[in-house]
Amino acid sequence: MSHHKQPFDDTPSSFVLNCMDYKSFSKQGLALDFACGYGRHTHWLASEGFTVVSCDLAFDGLQTIKKDSENALCVCIDARASLPFDTPLFQLIVVVHYVQKGLLSILGKLLAPGGFLIYETFGGQGENWRFLPVAGELEDELAQDFSVLKKTVRLLGPENDQHLNIKLFAQKNYA
Repeated sequence: MSHHKQPFDDTPSSFVLNCMDYKSFSKQGLALDFACGYGRHTHWLASEGFTVVSCDLAFDGLQTIKKDSENALCVCIDARASLPFDTPLFQLIVVVHYVQKGLLSILGKLLAPGGFLIYETFGGQGENWRFLPVAGELEDELAQDFSVLKKTVRLLGPENDQHLNIKLFAQKNYA
């Protein structure tokens, strides 16, 4: 059973592309495409020189990535369970259209000092805005370990229960 719709457009997010133009960004090393779907960011990151680990719960998306790139490193995981990584391995982590409370603090431990995090929540269509973070939630997860380089926020929901559509680009601080 598929958890994702096959995208009509496999172009990477414009926010991800804009972040990748950051002046001190080294396009090499190990990148994690977390909740990767069918790999629109995986393929682009690999073409830019990264070695990419693609993680998702949906096996069908990972099979598509593996078929398109025999060198793909695919890991089928449930992001709500323990992750199979426990050291700061990655120079870049990309998460697009996935939301889970506590996720950024978990992923932050996997990012090497000086590494970059690109995070984009889903848009908040219909009633799914209720699952988006509230003001201050992501900042609390990042704490003092990150410097935010770019952030856009769009308020969603009624005035007394507002949630945020967030696009965030941050760099992990050196110890």
